[in-house]
Amino acid sequence: MFAGLALYRSRRHPAPAVDRDLWRDPVFARATVGALLFGAAMYAWLLTGPSYLIARWNYSVLEAGFGVTPGAVLATVGALVVGRRVPARRQWAAVTVGSLLFAANALLLWGWAGASASYAQVFLPAGLLGGLGIGVTLTALSTAASATLPAQRFAAGTGLLMTARQLGGALGVVATAALLAGAGAGAGGQAGEHWRGVFLLAALGALGAAAVGCSMRVRSGVRKES
Repeated sequence: MFAGLALYRSRRHPAPAVDRDLWRDPVFARATVGALLFGAAMYAWLLTGPSYLIARWNYSVLEAGFGVTPGAVLATVGALVVGRRVPARRQWAAVTVGSLLFAANALLLWGWAGASASYAQVFLPAGLLGGLGIGVTLTALSTAASATLPAQRFAAGTGLLMTARQLGGALGVVATAALLAGAGAGAGGQAGEHWRGVFLLAALGALGAAAVGCSMRVRSGVRKES
């Protein structure tokens, strides 16, 4: 309801907080949808990953933090490579590849969530794929969307893209909480199904973002002058 009121108010305000005209650009509109979907997948995974290590393999909070650190490092590497090496007209491909990498990470964990396996065999390679996917996708979405904006609307467009990502993240966290609420997220067959449900949710969100990335190919991202 509040979102609807905000959009209605923005339509009539001379300096709207949500500039709906930005969505008339097909690349920016698709990037916003991609940010929403990937945000849901990413935040579901970020919430679940450390909790899974703690509940499934009895890691301490500190050990779980170290357990997800390699993925965070690779996310930085992916962001730097895409930001410096991939031109704006190719960012759609980076969105697609990054989202597919993240989906592969979630699907790997989905397949192994209910089984006992070592950190090095399953979670580490999955986390590296996921971290790389996060760095690549978020950077590519921002670059592709920004490249379509006139300079004077850059701040509004960036804010709208981040809002879409945060909204997706909120939805992903809510869905994660609902999936894990039943029998708790401890060890055991039934709980394993709850974990698998969250990882499948993350995979589906990332696959949706990959599809959006493919659709962004319709136009090359060239900054407008007005």
